[in-house]
Amino acid sequence: MPVRYYSFDGFVVDLKRRVLTRSGQPVRLTSRTFNVLIALLERGAGTISKDELADTVWRESAIGDGTISQQIWMLRQALNEQGEQRYIVTIPSHGYRFVGDVYSECDVVSIITELLITFNTHACQWTSCALPILDACPRKNESRSAKHAKMSELAAAGH
Repeated sequence: MPVRYYSFDGFVVDLKRRVLTRSGQPVRLTSRTFNVLIALLERGAGTISKDELADTVWRESAIGDGTISQQIWMLRQALNEQGEQRYIVTIPSHGYRFVGDVYSECDVVSIITELLITFNTHACQWTSCALPILDACPRKNESRSAKHAKMSELAAAGH
C-alpha cells in the first residue's frame, strides 16, 4: 500500500493533495520545497546527497549547490527551525538527513489490520484498544520485528 500521509511533531504531509499542515493549518511551501521535503522523508533516516536531491527534485535541470541550500533554508523556515537542526541535519560534504520521528499512514493501517486479524478484537473500546494500538505505531525506520514485539506486548496486556 503506498504512503498517503507522513506525520511528525504536529505536521502532516498529504502526498495526494501536496499539502503540509501544522496543527491543521496549512504551511506555505513552493512546489520545489515540497518536493525536497518528500525526498527527505522518503529517504527515512538515511542521508540524501546533494546530487541525489538534485536528480530527484530538479530532474534534468542543471542547478548549483546554492539552489539546494536555498530550498533547504526555505524548508527549515517553514518547519520553524530557528537556528537549530531539529528536523533537517546537514551532513557536511555528504548532504542532508531528516531526523524527526516520522510516521506514515501505512504504518498505522498495517498495525490495526494485523491486530484485528491476529487478536480478533473487533468489539474493543476506544480507550482500551485504540490508544494502545496508536502507541504501538512504529517510527518510519523501526524494524518489522520491533513492531511485532510491540504487538506481542499488547496481546500479553490483554489488548
